[in-house]
Amino acid sequence: MKHTKMATDPNELLREAKEKTRKELKRPNILVCGYTGTGKTSLIQSICGKAIVPDSKIGAGCPLTKFYDNYESPLINFYDSRGFEAGQTEEEFTDGTSKFIRDIQDKPDVDQHIHIVWYCIQGSGARVTDCDINLIKNIFTNVIVVITKRDITRDNQFEAMKDRLLSAGVSPSKIIAVSDQNLESHKKLVDLTYEMLPSAYKDAFMSAQNVNLEKKDAIAQVWIHASAASAAAVGATPIPISDAFIISGIQVALLVKLCHLYNFLDESVKTPMMILATEQIGILTAGSLVKFFPAIGSFIQATVAATLTEALGHLANNYLKDCFMARAKNEPLPKMYGHNEIKKWILNIGGNNK
Repeated sequence: MKHTKMATDPNELLREAKEKTRKELKRPNILVCGYTGTGKTSLIQSICGKAIVPDSKIGAGCPLTKFYDNYESPLINFYDSRGFEAGQTEEEFTDGTSKFIRDIQDKPDVDQHIHIVWYCIQGSGARVTDCDINLIKNIFTNVIVVITKRDITRDNQFEAMKDRLLSAGVSPSKIIAVSDQNLESHKKLVDLTYEMLPSAYKDAFMSAQNVNLEKKDAIAQVWIHASAASAAAVGATPIPISDAFIISGIQVALLVKLCHLYNFLDESVKTPMMILATEQIGILTAGSLVKFFPAIGSFIQATVAATLTEALGHLANNYLKDCFMARAKNEPLPKMYGHNEIKKWILNIGGNNK
């Protein structure tokens, strides 16, 4: 089998990987709907952060949206409905919402459709209206009912609302209660949304959300193992060390996907990722590789290719998790590991690299 050479320049490999990842990650469209004052905009901010919804967009006693606001990033797009307001009839609210849904769902490009709805009902209001039921059952096709402000909702109020929804035929698995300061309740909404989204839009949603680091890490592990397997498949036909940069395309693509997963799309982690990519390419093509894997001779075997890719993936993932937690605390991003530590991780010296 003859291997086709790829670019050896890390910048070119990075450019190709970023372009490929942008094409693969499909941005989901989420409609957040419900009466005025149910906490719709605050919920979006809680899930995806202030970068997508600044504090200035959170209403204090009056709605700030006009019909529908867009909150978007390269990874996700939210439609935030104005909500049902004083002076408006339920029929007008229902008709306006129905028309909005029809106009979007009639577009020929499925990537522009509404992929899931978060229908918000304020728990402390202790009331599920006929209008709520009609929208949930007859207008929306893929909907999660989110009962907001659970922390200030009495148990008997919550149970009565839940019973009303269940009696109307809403599945109990699609009812989520959330509280503003309850991270676990937001994680449950993220997990259910991920489960219910069409497959093509799952990865971008998981990248955009900022509350479930454990889920991001679990997905990262899958990607790392898959990339290691791909590198092993390439190495199944032994590659001359001088041509080992073929594997680098797989590894740099993994680094770019991990950056997207942790929602670092700007330049803040580009340099550290370039350090990793350059270090890896240097190790793959240098005589030092033979020093650390003397049995390989002048060729890279499948096991070595997989080991190198696995170690690189875990190193990048650990660094990005540290960056993610620092950003959540509004702290400076940590520095990338030093040259010797990178080499130690990549060459799997000294035990567990995870």
